[in-house]
Amino acid sequence: MLNRHLWQHGPFRRFFVGACLSIVGDWFNTVAIAVLTYRLTGQVSLVAAAFIASVLPRVLLAPIGGALADRFDRRSILIALDGSRVVVALLPLLAHDARTVWLAYVSVLLLQVGACVYNPAQAAYVPTLVPDDLLEPANAAYATMRDLAMVGGPALAALVLGQWGAAAAFVGNALSFAVSVGILLSLPPAARGGGEAPRLRTFVSAQIGIARRYPRVAALCICYLAAVIPLYYLQTVMVVYARDLGQQTSFIGMFYAAAGVGGAFGGLIMGQYLRRLPYAVAIAIYALGVFFVGCLPLVQSAALALLLLAARAAAGTTGDLIFMVGVQRDVAAELRGRAFGLWFWCIALGQLIGACLGVVVTTHTALSTLWWSSVIVAPIVMLGMLFSITAGRPPARIARVAAKITR
Repeated sequence: MLNRHLWQHGPFRRFFVGACLSIVGDWFNTVAIAVLTYRLTGQVSLVAAAFIASVLPRVLLAPIGGALADRFDRRSILIALDGSRVVVALLPLLAHDARTVWLAYVSVLLLQVGACVYNPAQAAYVPTLVPDDLLEPANAAYATMRDLAMVGGPALAALVLGQWGAAAAFVGNALSFAVSVGILLSLPPAARGGGEAPRLRTFVSAQIGIARRYPRVAALCICYLAAVIPLYYLQTVMVVYARDLGQQTSFIGMFYAAAGVGGAFGGLIMGQYLRRLPYAVAIAIYALGVFFVGCLPLVQSAALALLLLAARAAAGTTGDLIFMVGVQRDVAAELRGRAFGLWFWCIALGQLIGACLGVVVTTHTALSTLWWSSVIVAPIVMLGMLFSITAGRPPARIARVAAKITR
């Protein structure tokens, strides 16, 4: 993010502004949906249902979204989705009582369905905006902005809701999509990957083909699936953990703030030094994140807990940059959407497992389960890490490989 050469590229500057507004809009929507649902129904369980609605589409559709991102011009996909999301983001304005709260759920579902295509297309589009040697700082800038938004986004959303109500937050989210459309129209088009989106009957084999031809991608996806489980489970029991530390339940805001600061710090550092680090060292830093989460139940100091969460977020950002830059640099252009779709699917699957784990535990077993879940997934993450190190770079004849997979 501190690389001055990166910001000399006007298209990336505009892309970055649009992405920043979109993420802030996402926080507006997340907070406003929770507030609106509870205000209309008075039931916490229905608020939780809204969060489940945000995860399920990613579990079911993320790989399909990646395939679509490979089928069409990626800038056109982003423009079409942002344009449609302007309308979808305004749907909750029609919810006025418990009988119409379902409109808020429909909005969440549709926005997440769109994100299943949007996120892989956006990640695959970045190499169009910057040269190869700036991929690390470009992705680091995005990751840093995303993590800083975690610190300020909810607070800004709460301020907007407090001053003008949930309606203003929904309108703000819709405006962020509208501005993004205008910015995207000023960016260069990205030629579509080529080939056709895989048919339903060959879809699974196509995903397996991606994993076989790019074993490092497959190994990192396994790492992410396992590592996300205890992390997302932690989010479901944060209130219990805050009380165990002798803090008020509102202290969970500090947890998110610490994670945001840590992730931003990791992005700033790795944006400068990731390319200089040996791959084995960089991926080992990411793997340490599982151990940081596993240590939390053993900690009785709030300050140390915040430090561990910040360290875990910094390690996680390192992993994000390794994956994104690796796909953007090493995977054939016509297959990048599918590779990112596979990644987002593994993350969503891990989140779903972690959330389901949170449903079956009790207050007394919550923290011990956090420790055990970290212990169980740690060997999986380590094996994935070692396999990714030995896998090396993809085959040299990328065009022939791509033709086989898309055939």
